Amino acid sequence: MLRKTTALLTVTAAAIFVAGCGGNENSGQNTKAVEPPTDASATTPPGKGPVDSINWALSSGEPTTLDPVKTGDYSPNTVLMNVCEPLLRMNADYSTSPGLAESWTQTPTSVVYKLRPGVKFSNGKPMTAEDVAGSLKRNMDPATEPINGDFFTSVKSIDATGPLEVTVTMNKPDILFAEGMSTEFGDIVDVADATAAGASYGTASHPPVCTGPYKVASWNAGSSITLQARDDYWDPKLKPMVKTVNFKFLEDTSTLTSALLSGEIDGTYEAPSTSFDTLQKTDAGKLYLGPSTQVFNLSPTNPETPMAKTELAQALDKAIDRAAIVKNVWHGAGTPNRAVIPPSSFGKGPGAAVFQKAYDALPDNSRPDIEGAKALVAKVGAPTKTMVLALPAGDQSQLQIATFVQASAKSIGLNFDLKQMPATEFSSLFYDASKRKDVDLVLSAGYVEVPDPLSYAILLFPKDALFNWTGFDNPQVDADIAKAREATDPVASAQAYVDAQAIWEAQKQRVPIGTPYERLFMNKRITGAPASFAYINMPWAAMIGAS
Repeated sequence: MLRKTTALLTVTAAAIFVAGCGGNENSGQNTKAVEPPTDASATTPPGKGPVDSINWALSSGEPTTLDPVKTGDYSPNTVLMNVCEPLLRMNADYSTSPGLAESWTQTPTSVVYKLRPGVKFSNGKPMTAEDVAGSLKRNMDPATEPINGDFFTSVKSIDATGPLEVTVTMNKPDILFAEGMSTEFGDIVDVADATAAGASYGTASHPPVCTGPYKVASWNAGSSITLQARDDYWDPKLKPMVKTVNFKFLEDTSTLTSALLSGEIDGTYEAPSTSFDTLQKTDAGKLYLGPSTQVFNLSPTNPETPMAKTELAQALDKAIDRAAIVKNVWHGAGTPNRAVIPPSSFGKGPGAAVFQKAYDALPDNSRPDIEGAKALVAKVGAPTKTMVLALPAGDQSQLQIATFVQASAKSIGLNFDLKQMPATEFSSLFYDASKRKDVDLVLSAGYVEVPDPLSYAILLFPKDALFNWTGFDNPQVDADIAKAREATDPVASAQAYVDAQAIWEAQKQRVPIGTPYERLFMNKRITGAPASFAYINMPWAAMIGAS
């Protein structure tokens, strides 16, 4: 949901850009890693041997698609990134390393990717430069209904310039394009297969054909997805130890917890926080905490909702007890956020200190200011109608957060009904304005895919951004975001970003809640999965083996 953090958004913008600018060659060295929380780890003990099969839960329900240009949510990415691969490989510490591109050379307005030889798709066809160029260009084709097009707006051309070479030429410098090549919109598919499938591509009737360590063996709509390990996978260091991965769709947290404790389900990401103590104490397996770039925010849904008024959004922001949410919902395994885009997305590059200084200067909102909130409501008047706060059904932790918000709002004269929606219906809120007309506020569980806050900001705050639902239109914000995106100096880019942040945070275009740690549970017979939220763009299943 709203991942592009949504999110949606590895590597820092600064690290990638500096490595490639001025004509210097980036030959694929690892970039700097993101430091995990002191009480969390990005990895788990490595797997030691083969496993015939595992059952894995998708706690957000069945994927709506496995087409890489249309994915950007918890369930589809959890499956897809074991099947399809991007040009760069994301690691558990959010660094990147060579993937299908074994090296690359970057200037401010071009990137040349040298492709790895000997790579085959799961149907046996060799991966070609034409497949790579065509896969990336699918993100620019309106006919494919891409959701990642914002990351390609500066692209002039993508061409196969050699048997194993692809050149991307930009109209202007753009730090975000290079970052995205370690995420799902850098995934490479058999283009001829995708073209032949048409609208059915990525569905249960026609899953994607890619180069990853697994292939889709079956997809029983409404029931399960099964992945089969590939014997001909190109990377011997990542040869899957688990032969078969069976994904089960378990949205109800109580059902999922019972299945984990009984051994019916071997593991899951986003383990229920409402079962935190139970999962920590059980002998059935282990609950791992990892660093995360997830964000929980409250998002006004349209220009007409009372919550689009700055004063009411500011009032709700002041009323929420974020420290209590972290303590009671996430059991202390998380942090309250002062801003919509959290410090976990700042990376380790030269701009990180600029991001952090500006964040630290924002008001500490971890505890409520009820009197200040009431004064803002009194200034504009409380809405007479009871508003609607939407959240996904079955997720008890999100229900707890929404209940906290509902009570906080009521204490200052704002009344909300909670509307729990099935996963597919809830997901449609993010991409279909007609679905939001009867909703005032959405509890968004999103994520930043790469540690660069700009990668999320471009999807929220520019006038025509994908998730700008209220019609927020601030020319200075648009100018600052464009400046940050085009800057070749990472410190200047960060400064332009924080200038824009000062505006949207003051006006509270979204109300931040907090960031939980990643929660991974595996039963005692398996180990090896990455424990950080970077799993969302990793071939994590290929790392699992016997304990």
